[in-house]
Amino acid sequence: MPFSYNSESIIESFDLQAMLGEGVSIYVYGAAWNSSTWLSDPTAALVAVNDAFDSVVDLSFSGIQIISSLSSMGTGMAFAVCDVVYKSRTYMDPTDVGTLRTAIANALNTGESGLHLTYGDVVLGSSKSAS
Repeated sequence: MPFSYNSESIIESFDLQAMLGEGVSIYVYGAAWNSSTWLSDPTAALVAVNDAFDSVVDLSFSGIQIISSLSSMGTGMAFAVCDVVYKSRTYMDPTDVGTLRTAIANALNTGESGLHLTYGDVVLGSSKSAS
């Protein structure tokens, strides 16, 4: 089934994280690698996207997950960044959203990912525990 989501703002509400406490989420939706949204071997795409995120200043994470589906209804692909820490915090100040989103887009549009990856949107989410 194709992936779909409603893009209402740069900062999205992620209910699960809000229940669990602090967290930063980064998703790349509407992705295609060499014009394909279904990959039988995602290795090259994962390496390139991981390298792109590694180049973003002040961003650390534990890995990249690729979600690629193939069904009778169509195909779809997205990437999720795992265990995000930005500027040494597990939450993101709203004033940092534009800077981080631009840095991610620049990273994805250069190097190997820039040659082979297309995507529809980069979605950032953040929740902060009440102190």
